[in-house]
Amino acid sequence: MKQLWKRVISFILASILIIPSVNVAWAQEMPQIDALEGSFDVMSQDEIDYNMREAYESLSEEARSILEEYMFEYDQEMLNYYEDVTGREVRMADIQSRNICASEELLENRAAAITGMQYLANALQGLNLAREVYNVLMGIGSEIAAVGGSITAAGILGIFAAAGAAVILYKNWDKVKRVWSSITSAFNGAFAKSASSSRAINDGFAKEKDEIDQVKEDYKKGDSALRTGTLDKNADKHVSKDFVEKIRKNNTPSEIYYSSKRRVLLYVFKLPSGSKTDLNESLAKNDGEYDLSNYNVSGFTMYVLVNPTKGKVFHCHLRKNKSDLEQFRNANQLDWRFKPTPVKYESKYTNARGTGVFTGKQTD
Repeated sequence: MKQLWKRVISFILASILIIPSVNVAWAQEMPQIDALEGSFDVMSQDEIDYNMREAYESLSEEARSILEEYMFEYDQEMLNYYEDVTGREVRMADIQSRNICASEELLENRAAAITGMQYLANALQGLNLAREVYNVLMGIGSEIAAVGGSITAAGILGIFAAAGAAVILYKNWDKVKRVWSSITSAFNGAFAKSASSSRAINDGFAKEKDEIDQVKEDYKKGDSALRTGTLDKNADKHVSKDFVEKIRKNNTPSEIYYSSKRRVLLYVFKLPSGSKTDLNESLAKNDGEYDLSNYNVSGFTMYVLVNPTKGKVFHCHLRKNKSDLEQFRNANQLDWRFKPTPVKYESKYTNARGTGVFTGKQTD
């Protein structure tokens, strides 16, 4: 009878989350930014198209009007790509209709914006940029032109996020970084109408550069910390240290997420058949022997949180059925998805209940 009762208990445990819904250490000691690395630097055409579509679709109505008018008049190649990737058709009749309905002040601003776009295009074309980088920078230019002289450094960062530029820039960063000062100068020449707007452009572009640099560095350090970094004293509270060591060194994560604000990485592993480990039923247990010995965790999901700046793994737990990804993304503001592809930077995330918004520098 005692053996039967043990089997019943084992069956129940296998059917539920082996971690409580309360007191879960989603993110102990979370430090603080934006943008990726390694093999991810090579972009497929599908990935380029996806991120350019996101960039175009996130443009404000006025920025889109400016960009479409500029392309229609001066850049047929960009217009053809824009129409192909967005499914939109840009017609002169639509441009004329928008201008007819616009106020005199808005028409003057649009004329100045188109002139600025021409200046920007000429300056960028001399930098030998990848076509997708050029395209996304022109999209950013249309947003800055739409804002006009009231632009701020925070507004510049918001435009970089809202314009969906992060992935395109990150993937090409080794080349783009070398000419970033020239890119900044190009935007200054095109759109800085005062000392304050010039300062905003300089400060905003400098901060964006720092953020991309930092994310690339975090990704490198994160991979190293995952494989060889120290295990925090809390990392093996739920599952045995030996098992964590085995999986992190010998298995490839199926998903990788990053927080540009908290600067942590989440690695998700699908445990292979035959996986067994000692583990606790709850993270609340801090000492003593594990509740379950040599327990079969085949097919379970293992979540591993890494602090790249400290070079350590600081949280690990297993889940059998229901996914914990939504909780992780929400609690840790995991706005970058490195894996699976296409790589995404998301100022918003979608879950079963709809769309949520990450806090931090991202726009609503």
